[in-house]
Order: sequence, then structure tokens, then C-alpha cells
Amino acid sequence: HAVTVAAEAWPKYDFHSVTTAIHQFFLYDLCDYYLELSKPVFNASSDLPQNATAKRRVANILYTCMETGLRLFSPFMPFVSEELWQ
Repeated sequence: HAVTVAAEAWPKYDFHSVTTAIHQFFLYDLCDYYLELSKPVFNASSDLPQNATAKRRVANILYTCMETGLRLFSPFMPFVSEELWQ
């Protein structure tokens, strides 16, 4: 949703909508929801193959979310997003 809002709002120079969408994505979608649901997966034992596979999947999804978020932040905070990218 944040990517769609950003793609529609950028050409209109509606920076408030872009920053609000990014903020809501990180605070409400990623942190409040997905990270909380990921904790049991990461706390599970890696002895079982299905747990190791689940951990890799969750880690890949988190990586994709962070990468997309940094790309969305980049026009507003180029130096901060570059440091976090590195």
C-alpha cells in the first residue's frame, strides 16, 4: 500500500501523503504486526528443517520490507538511508 500511495503522490508533489504512507507502513504494518508475528518463528529451535526454512522465509520478507522502506525514504533522507543501506 505504501508503495502505491508513494507512486501516486510523488508526481503530484503530495509529500504529506508519501511520508504518512511510509510512516504508517513502518509503524503499524511492519513493527506492530509483522515483527510481532515473526518473534515466535525466530525463537523456535533451528534443529528441525521446517523451522530453519521458516526462519529463512521470514528473514527474506523482513529484508524485502527494509529494502523497500529504505528506497522510499531515500528522497527524503538520502544520507540516513545510505548509511542504513551500507
